[in-house]
Amino acid sequence: MKSPEDLEIKLITAVEQIENLAPLWDALLERSPVNRVFGSSQWYLAALVAYPQRKPLLTAAFRNDALVGVFPLIKRPPSVGAFATGMSDYNDIITAYGDSDTARRLLHFVLNGPMALDTLVLENLRDDSVCLQAAREMFPQAKPFGARYCLFAYLSDGYDAYMANLSKRFRSNMRRIERNAERDGIEIVRLSAETTPPATLPKLFLDLHLARHSETSCFRRAYAQTFVTRSLPPLFESSKIKVFALRHEGRIIALRLFLNAQDSLCAWNGGFLPEFAASSPGNLITGAVIRHLAATDIREFDMMRGEEPYKLPIATGRRRITTLELPL
Repeated sequence: MKSPEDLEIKLITAVEQIENLAPLWDALLERSPVNRVFGSSQWYLAALVAYPQRKPLLTAAFRNDALVGVFPLIKRPPSVGAFATGMSDYNDIITAYGDSDTARRLLHFVLNGPMALDTLVLENLRDDSVCLQAAREMFPQAKPFGARYCLFAYLSDGYDAYMANLSKRFRSNMRRIERNAERDGIEIVRLSAETTPPATLPKLFLDLHLARHSETSCFRRAYAQTFVTRSLPPLFESSKIKVFALRHEGRIIALRLFLNAQDSLCAWNGGFLPEFAASSPGNLITGAVIRHLAATDIREFDMMRGEEPYKLPIATGRRRITTLELPL
């Protein structure tokens, strides 16, 4: 399909073609406001392996043979169009900054093209996502639903100013936790692909996450484990995923995965050995990451989905994510 402005939109349903498109896709992602992990080709392709009942339904927009837009959907039974996986806290159409026209045209193509869908269910859309903005322009009557909130900490004034605005009780507790960790020989380290082979990260992550959460873990099922086994290594190797960990006597006892975004670092999932629960591994890692970010140009620590009590003392704001359902 070509528009009068020579925008060509293609429906791609073959995995091999999507794999061939991946380098261009990820290059476009770097020029977009979309989360660098949730919007990546590696995340999408891993979902296709983990959930084989979901079929690729990707639309790509080209202008003068250059890739300018990707709408990474799948078809799930019986005939619902959706984003690839519920593991994503933020979903969106991928276009370069400011290219809302391409986003609108991709959405129009999906709604009017040869998709053989009954409905389009778009989950976890930020209010500022280009996908939701395009849908609002095209369907003013459509109402997002299922609002949830993502907490974040804004670090624009640096670490000391940020900490000064937190409660005295919280600051005192953090100092105590850090002193105890130093006393007990627990050190905070950042893992890298040079020191930790990417292929070993999924098992390390799963072992610690399952040790922490056991039967309540969202990764206890085989498909979820397949997903992280396929997605984590390439994203860690390319530094789109950062890993901070706690080490005790040479052994990794806790870790958490953080995902790159355009102007923030996003806390995703992690775990720790239960025998170290009293050391407050989550607080130790979070404190270290906030200190790290405050010394960089990244000014937002995004805690993503959920308003769990442990997030509340350090949050300075929250953003909404919603679901939009559009009939075809």
